[in-house]
Amino acid sequence: MADLVIDERFPDRQKRIEDYEASANDSAVEEYEIKEVKDVTEETAKVVAVLTLKDGSVYQVPLNLVKEAGEWKLHIGFEGINKDKDFKTIKPAAGF
Repeated sequence: MADLVIDERFPDRQKRIEDYEASANDSAVEEYEIKEVKDVTEETAKVVAVLTLKDGSVYQVPLNLVKEAGEWKLHIGFEGINKDKDFKTIKPAAGF
């Protein structure tokens, strides 16, 4: 999975893998539904999806894609997705 993501939050691939593995217990995606694909160009696209996580929470999230070396990859920058107008908390995690 780490090779399918351009994640600016981590300085190198190993740090990215370590963080992804550490968060896999609580925040792993159990189900997803693509609601909309928009803003498509030859190099970028935005997908709005509903994600159900292992902890029971459900979110509508914007996913920014970029084409790198002919392959589509998820782009995660430093800005928080919760500031995007397409982000919504549908159901918070149990206990919150």
